[in-house]
Amino acid sequence: MPTERSSTLEPEYVVLGLLLQRAGHGYDLHLRLQAEFGSLWRIPQNQLYTTLKRLETRGDILGEERDSSVGRKRRHYKVTRRGRARFHRWLERPTPMSVRALRVVFLTRLFLALGEDRETAERIFETQRQALQGGVARLKQMTADSAKAGTLAGLSLDLRVRQLETTLAWMENARLEPELGLSSKTPS
Repeated sequence: MPTERSSTLEPEYVVLGLLLQRAGHGYDLHLRLQAEFGSLWRIPQNQLYTTLKRLETRGDILGEERDSSVGRKRRHYKVTRRGRARFHRWLERPTPMSVRALRVVFLTRLFLALGEDRETAERIFETQRQALQGGVARLKQMTADSAKAGTLAGLSLDLRVRQLETTLAWMENARLEPELGLSSKTPS
C-alpha cells in the first residue's frame, strides 16, 4: 500500500477537494483550479494529469471514459471512499508553521472546508489558531534559551516569532470577513 507523501504542498489534496465538490474530467478540473485557486496554486496541466493518475493508482479516485460534447472520449473522475477519508484526514491537520505553507495550504484547507460546512471551517480555523499560538510560545522560549547561542540564531528565531504573530493577527482579521461567514465570537 502506498504511503502518504510528507509534503503539505502536494496538490493532491486540492484536486481531491475539488473533485469532492463536483466530479469531472481533467480539463474541467484544470479550469476550476485556475479559477478558484490560481492565486495560490500554479499547477501546469501536465502535472494535474500526473496527479490524477497517481490518485487513481492509489485508489483515491475512480476514472472512467465517457463521451464528451466535443466528440471525443474524456476520462471522468470521482472520489472514492478511500480518497474521501484521506482528504478529511488532511483537512483536519493543522498546517506547519511556515509562512508559505500557511498562505498556500491553510487557505486551501479553509476554502475547501467552507465548501463543505461552516462548522468544519470554524474547527479548522480554530485548530490552526491554537497550533500557531502554541508554536509562537515555543519559539519565544527557544529565543530566550538561545540568547547565549549567538546573534544569528536569536535573530532567526525572532523573525519567525514576528512572522507568526503577524499571521495570528491576520487570522483574527480574517475571522471577521463577512464572506467567510466564520464565527466572530472571541476564541477562548
